[in-house]
Amino acid sequence: MIIGNGMIASKFKENNYQHDNNVVIFASGVSNSQNLNDDEFNKEQILLDDIINTTKGKLLIYFSSCSVTDESMNNNKYVIHKKHIEETIKQLNNFLIFRISNPIGNTNNPHTILNNFYNKIQANQPINIRSNAKRNFIDLDDLYTIVNHIYENSIFKNDIITIGNAKMTSMSEIIEAFEKIMNKKILYSLENKGGSPIIDINKIENVLKTCNIDFNDEYFFNTVKKYYG
Repeated sequence: MIIGNGMIASKFKENNYQHDNNVVIFASGVSNSQNLNDDEFNKEQILLDDIINTTKGKLLIYFSSCSVTDESMNNNKYVIHKKHIEETIKQLNNFLIFRISNPIGNTNNPHTILNNFYNKIQANQPINIRSNAKRNFIDLDDLYTIVNHIYENSIFKNDIITIGNAKMTSMSEIIEAFEKIMNKKILYSLENKGGSPIIDINKIENVLKTCNIDFNDEYFFNTVKKYYG
């Protein structure tokens, strides 16, 4: 069973997870980390509670966010909501929580950081970036490969697993990547703000090796080029 219609849910649907009666992929909910509408958060909580009550015994896979480890976002409503959802799921006896970084894939969601940058560049709008902020990116295909391998081989049980890139990316590096790919000079201003999540992927080191996923120096650029080039 798959709950959701976004980029991650669609990836699992491509691989027929909706026909697996042993697992619930919960990939629905608030996708905008700047959301302030409590109704949207409540909607996800109600949906989750309903799924928990109607799918007892099945493995629940939930996609949380690495943002919960970013101290600069402690007061962010989205982060507070994610932490609350995690606590709800941790009371179950058959779950996996994946704290994921920013997946890069085909999506029309204007709220992803890369789509936000790309759309502003296309419209020749200046971009305000936080000079102290760093983000972490992973190819959606690699994210799926990792989760699928963990599930098929029952590597973890009732655990929280961080999935992300071994390397952080600064806002200026994002700008540089788009300038190369789009062959365009980008207008931007710097703001002395921002922070970074803590990305500890030690738990999945062996999974990465088995799946031949290499976070080399060109990984971010090549992934952006793959979807935006």
